[in-house]
Amino acid sequence: MTGARRWLTLWFVALAAMVRMSALAARGESPPAFDRRCIPALTPTRWETRVGGPWADCVAPSSHIPDTAPHRAQNAQWGPRSAVVAPLRRGPHGADCAPWGGTSGRLAGLGATPDSRHGLPVDATADVHHGLQGGQSDPRQATFERMCSGCHEPERVASIRETAAGWTRIVNDMVTRGADGTPEEVRDVISYLVDRSGASAGAGTGMSFRSERPRMAVTGAYETRCGWCHGPTMTGGTGPSILAYIRYHTNVDVASFIRTGRSGMPAVHLTDDALRDVLNDVRALAGTDPVMATGGYTGQRGREANNPLPNAGRGRGSRGEVTGVIVESDEPSTITLTDGRTATGLLRAQSEFTAALITDTRIQLLNKDGARYHEKRIEPRSDWLNYHGSLGAGRYSPLEVINRSTVSRLGVAWMFPMPESARLEVTPVVADGVMYVTGWNEIYALDATTGRQIWTYSEPRHPGLLSEAGTGANRGAALAGERVFMVTDHAHLLAFNRFTGRKLWDVEMGSIHDGYSATVSPLAIGDLVIQGVSGGEEGARGFLDAYRAATGERAWRFYTIPKRGEKGSETWIGQAIDHGCGATWQTGSYDPTLDLVYWGVGNPCPDYTGDERLGDNLYTSSVVALAAKTGELKWYYQFTPHDTHDWDAAQPMVLVDENWQGKARKLLLNANRNGMFYVLDRTNGELLLASKLSTRVTWNLGFDKNGRPIVDPGSISTRDGVAVCPGGGGGANMPDASYNQVTRLFYVRVSDTCGLFVSGDDPLTGSRWFGRGRGGSPEALMALDALQADYPRAFYIRAMDPFTGKKVWDYPMPFGHEGVLSTAGGLVFLGSPNGGLMALDARTGKPAWHVNVGQPLTEASPMTYMVQGKQYIALPGVGVIVAYTLIE
Repeated sequence: MTGARRWLTLWFVALAAMVRMSALAARGESPPAFDRRCIPALTPTRWETRVGGPWADCVAPSSHIPDTAPHRAQNAQWGPRSAVVAPLRRGPHGADCAPWGGTSGRLAGLGATPDSRHGLPVDATADVHHGLQGGQSDPRQATFERMCSGCHEPERVASIRETAAGWTRIVNDMVTRGADGTPEEVRDVISYLVDRSGASAGAGTGMSFRSERPRMAVTGAYETRCGWCHGPTMTGGTGPSILAYIRYHTNVDVASFIRTGRSGMPAVHLTDDALRDVLNDVRALAGTDPVMATGGYTGQRGREANNPLPNAGRGRGSRGEVTGVIVESDEPSTITLTDGRTATGLLRAQSEFTAALITDTRIQLLNKDGARYHEKRIEPRSDWLNYHGSLGAGRYSPLEVINRSTVSRLGVAWMFPMPESARLEVTPVVADGVMYVTGWNEIYALDATTGRQIWTYSEPRHPGLLSEAGTGANRGAALAGERVFMVTDHAHLLAFNRFTGRKLWDVEMGSIHDGYSATVSPLAIGDLVIQGVSGGEEGARGFLDAYRAATGERAWRFYTIPKRGEKGSETWIGQAIDHGCGATWQTGSYDPTLDLVYWGVGNPCPDYTGDERLGDNLYTSSVVALAAKTGELKWYYQFTPHDTHDWDAAQPMVLVDENWQGKARKLLLNANRNGMFYVLDRTNGELLLASKLSTRVTWNLGFDKNGRPIVDPGSISTRDGVAVCPGGGGGANMPDASYNQVTRLFYVRVSDTCGLFVSGDDPLTGSRWFGRGRGGSPEALMALDALQADYPRAFYIRAMDPFTGKKVWDYPMPFGHEGVLSTAGGLVFLGSPNGGLMALDARTGKPAWHVNVGQPLTEASPMTYMVQGKQYIALPGVGVIVAYTLIE
């Protein structure tokens, strides 16, 4: 009879739950996960039998038991809700609930050891923002409920403020204890918890977190099936070592190796589950990043359908036929030098003639002499440590080995393929004979004399980014001491040991769910790394950050758009101040004597519709001068007040010390997108000179007594459209400029164009805050025709005299975004329209040399460096870095 009552009770509870779910469904609502998964199966009788048992520690806060029908009667029988025992299915946990510390109401206190994971490739730092925002329609919620809601109610868990790293640790421990979920499902659970709880990298503390991945737990499959042959650590037993092979090949490669066999190893037939366990174990034993392994970010990629470069090497020591790198062991090697001394470290970048030896404090570039090695002499050398080559952003080099007399002997020294990063906007950086080059979420350390890979790091990309970061734009790394810094597409700033490639810290600057992304190369000054962000048209509010180089702790933040009520907010009349923009997407400059950082700020949004942002819209389309230590605004100059043309001011802020009208002054030179050329006193922002950069500029009526531009009201975008010069691409867009200290000329890519600017009724154009309208009235189109009748559309490399504001020479070019480099050798280097490199005479603009290497150009700029007295010029193409030097 007792059993009958129990089943009758269960039947009524289940019926009540079904009625409730039906009612909710009729209203388009979703029942709480706890109601759906737990209450129907747990009567007071069944619950009470467990209170004194192994689940006694699973006491839950009152929010775990909903106070809604049909549960009120049951709640009364169960006693005070604060002392109710939370249910726990054995299915997802596979163990008693005591370790979860139920009385705290948190998924915490798990007591996990670093190697207690089950082996699923989970990486919060790469995947926490994958998927949609949390909510009833969030598909990740169902995954969470299946894996977790037997013990944890979603809303309660989501209310806990935890870091992304903390959620990763918690879910990893849950997996270790037997939760049933694929790697993709585990990532979904982590990202769901992060989004629902509003977690960030530092959980509001302002601190970065170290994203060092815990070691994976070993299932024993390798030891049982493979260890007898290849040894317990894969370094060899009765059979050969496979450690190096595992490290440098993807899971797809390893699975094929196991199932097909090769090199004397017979094929091994395993079930899918057994193969998964073996792959898990070899990854754990090899210590390689499992996300990189399963994502295909290490090892030999081979020829792919979208890869024009056959057998392009990927990952440390991959067997790329192009680079000729030999697979090395990850065990330290002791080598003998030609003078009889020995050296120990990781041997990398080996060929028949060269190698590199890595220690924690240096990279030794080596030449081979039979079985012995000798260290390459790298002096005399000249490094290129940041994006512009100098803190003053002048892109000028005093090197003159390559000059007007010798340039005819310039030829290709080496090529390094980067097929996974076709869109290369990077400027490589070089220190001590080692080059560091970034692509789309990847960085390589190369022997700068041979192009051979020393180490690499890469991580998965983040889908759904609307800005240029979502198509792979990344402008490069920065060097400071023993560290190298770069950004990822989803606005994380990373620091590495530049010798070993070990990641030191990883900090999120802004969430991709708030529109943030990043492409800009960092600026390292002293113990700080200054970093900007992208994503203005995606709703991101622009800012500039400074981080401690040693720890990743944020030192300060300067917002380029003030909040309502703050100083400067009075220049925003309307609602657009809340929509963001003012991105800081190009690298700034720094004056160590004034201790000021100078950074260009992007345009306001919506770009073309200014109705809801009347006023000057500070500090967009401006340069801001900030105290390096505190981020305090010292002065600003706005190049384009109330910009309605997408004329951001992200162009380089070039710092030079020269005599100005007979007096030594600290100058800031800027070729602006609004078609004007400016000279400012960089101590206080005083306007010293403004002249036309583009041949025709129609929006500017002059300057008032304070140096503020006077905007022609007839040039502001309207629904009918207005014809304005310069056009939408501006006078000088993103290409890098150069100031030559010998010729005292300023070189920049310039557009001579006009355009029709039409605002829209809807501030959104597609999914971005452009506010661009279509067409234009007949009158506006006629006005544009009149402007262009005697002013044909043209593009040039233009030399400007910054002391007079006059044009000195032009060299015609097709449309493009490649920047320039000038040297003491009397040359200006730039990408050749034919797909290579070219040099112009710096004084006359006449072509001095060119070469076609068959590489279509990207939006990158050349740089130069010296190793062992030999000068190199490096310039990216599409998916490749090409270095040139004088051919003997």
